[in-house]
Amino acid sequence: LSFISIVSVLDIRMMDSIVGVEMRRYLNAGKLNFAKKLFSENAILKIAISFTATLAVFSGAGLVADYYGEDIVLFIRIASLMIFIRSLQSLEAIFFKAFVSFTHWGIPAIKELVKFFLVITLLIFDKLGFREVVIAHLLAEAVSVLAVSPLFIKRYLEIFRPVKSHAQSLVLGLI
Repeated sequence: LSFISIVSVLDIRMMDSIVGVEMRRYLNAGKLNFAKKLFSENAILKIAISFTATLAVFSGAGLVADYYGEDIVLFIRIASLMIFIRSLQSLEAIFFKAFVSFTHWGIPAIKELVKFFLVITLLIFDKLGFREVVIAHLLAEAVSVLAVSPLFIKRYLEIFRPVKSHAQSLVLGLI
């Protein structure tokens, strides 16, 4: 799991604060078209990088198995999906923070509650091994994204649907 955390940092998460602040600045200046363009470009870049990283880790699990053994392949492949899911969480959080919505604070709470209930359920009804912990962690990440996605989509469409995006690239200027 620590390997997945290290790889997930490579999905330009370090840009989240900068993008969030810039979006907030554009919103305060009444430049919704700039905010929409910046968010869209960041989303495309983040999704492309995280999807590529997920595929690379998923595909490279066999190489790790050569060194550590076949038992680890399944765990790496399951955990590799967290890279992509975390990038989606990151996008939702950037959007909600930029619009001063406190929904972004609920995402970790949802994730931890789901993890807690999954682990308790596994302890009561089944066994709790490393595989089950990895699966519980992945499911918690996915449920937290899915739980917030309807609100994210609704707010995104309310705010940005009527806005025509700015023509020039904004993300390249931040990099």
